[in-house]
Amino acid sequence: MRRLFTTILILCLFTALAEAKNPLFFGADPSGRVWPDGKMWIYPTTDKADWDEQFDWHAWSSEDLVNWTDHGVIFDLRDSGWAKGHAWAPDILYKDGTYYFYYYAQQGDPGRGVGVATSDKPEGPFTEALGHRLIEGHDPGLFMDDDGQAYIYLQNTVTLLGDDMISLKGETMTLQLDRSPSKKYEAAYVFKRNGIYYYTIADGFNHLIYYTGDSPTGPFTYRGELMDKYGGNNHHSILEYQGKWIIWYHGWVPGRHRMVRGEYVHFSDDGTIPKITITDQGVGPVATYDGGYLFAHMTKQDYGRLYYSISQDGLHWTPLNGGKRVNEDYRGHPDITQGHDGRYYMTGGSDAIMLWVSEDLLKWSKFKEIAPDVYKMTYLKPKEKTYGAAKIYYDEATQQYLISWHTSEHEKLAEEPEHYWRGQRTCYVTTRDFRAFTDPHRLFRYDMATIDVIVRRIRDRYYALIKDERWPSFDWTTGKTIRLASAPTLTGPWTEPSDSITPNYREAPTLIPRPDGAGWYLYSEQYPGVQYSLATAPEISGPWYDVYVNSYDVPDHARHGCMIRIDQARYDALMAEYGDSK
Repeated sequence: MRRLFTTILILCLFTALAEAKNPLFFGADPSGRVWPDGKMWIYPTTDKADWDEQFDWHAWSSEDLVNWTDHGVIFDLRDSGWAKGHAWAPDILYKDGTYYFYYYAQQGDPGRGVGVATSDKPEGPFTEALGHRLIEGHDPGLFMDDDGQAYIYLQNTVTLLGDDMISLKGETMTLQLDRSPSKKYEAAYVFKRNGIYYYTIADGFNHLIYYTGDSPTGPFTYRGELMDKYGGNNHHSILEYQGKWIIWYHGWVPGRHRMVRGEYVHFSDDGTIPKITITDQGVGPVATYDGGYLFAHMTKQDYGRLYYSISQDGLHWTPLNGGKRVNEDYRGHPDITQGHDGRYYMTGGSDAIMLWVSEDLLKWSKFKEIAPDVYKMTYLKPKEKTYGAAKIYYDEATQQYLISWHTSEHEKLAEEPEHYWRGQRTCYVTTRDFRAFTDPHRLFRYDMATIDVIVRRIRDRYYALIKDERWPSFDWTTGKTIRLASAPTLTGPWTEPSDSITPNYREAPTLIPRPDGAGWYLYSEQYPGVQYSLATAPEISGPWYDVYVNSYDVPDHARHGCMIRIDQARYDALMAEYGDSK
């Protein structure tokens, strides 16, 4: 067996977000797989300037989609006993402790076709299993269903594999497609999601289309284009990794070489796939730390009700509970803190502040309703007794809870709605035990409207992220933006607010530490319910800059909420209770 016993660690360039950048490494026709070791593995064609000189394949693996290890030659077709050249387009499956490597080759006797090699390790070395081709054809696409039955797809045909994975079962079937691809097509790939089978293929050799069906053998219904034309024969694979769906494909670079690229794949509620965007950013890193993040929020269509989304890297969020509510009784703008007793406390309500409590973030119960007498405040004369977007924060340093909200000192005017919002001021009470509360006070003495304020202690100082609620104008350019203030104590005195750290028309800021420990992520809602924007900074004081929208994704129509860090036990429990597997 010819094998190159070298391991090359490829350190892809990092952006400021430590992201993988397209392209990743040299190779073509990438077959991506996730094995029991939890890594992402890619098995590509080893491109050479002269394709007649391609005789072997490599395997690449990564734990974070940023750093890739080349495991060297895993199989050389000159050890096959039948194939002579053109080592192209592999795919691979795993069953009962054995890895089955299906490869295409030609210029042998009895001719071109697909062979099989086996190994007990994903990086090989692989050993020829048959000494002859398994089946005639090229570009094998392999799929194993939940019942363990494996299938091999060759363009528009499918054949069942035997239980031994190196023989065929039954006759080759031509797929029933309600719309035929062009006369030139190749690189079939099949995957399954939520009970739907997806048959994908490179139509015309260079742009991807897809079909869906109810079984791995069809019939299949045409659904549209997956990706615009990019180079040639977008030979690809699509799979789920760490809760996110990814497509691996290749692009051309000068010198007749191809390089592996990756993009995230998104699905609509009905299972269809919006066209995949080709980017330079590619896929982001997969977090390798213990735990993740929970996003408790409402939606544009179901305002004031409680939804959950979850993330491991703080960038890519997956809706939980099938995109449905996680509590039918909750009303409000959710904000969560973990308290002195280890339990979680959440705010809600509007005419009063309803506090909710949970042992585990799974089940919530009403805990206490408070309605501080805002008319007793010395520096504020509110026009009505309201408690807008209440927030809660437990400060471990002082062992106090800060509960804040906004109310207006201006009346509502039908002819000028903005008048009411210009009068918004942020108020608060504190408590140590939810039995005794301080009198309400204004949090800031600014002569400006403030709403949606969150407070955090970072090292030895307190920071407030504030929505400047005045309408933007030439005289007030910071209107409807997020601004920053700081203070030596939990309740002030606060510095003057900073310049804007977001564009105009942002609200509901929420702050989380980056998983790499290199700073902060600041999400804010571009209202009304357009999308969430993301900014990042190495320090809370900045400098802040916007993150490219294709580098993160928040569930469509998510509105006002909070993000909190959770440990691995909480992450696993939430996934077990509300994840797709349930």
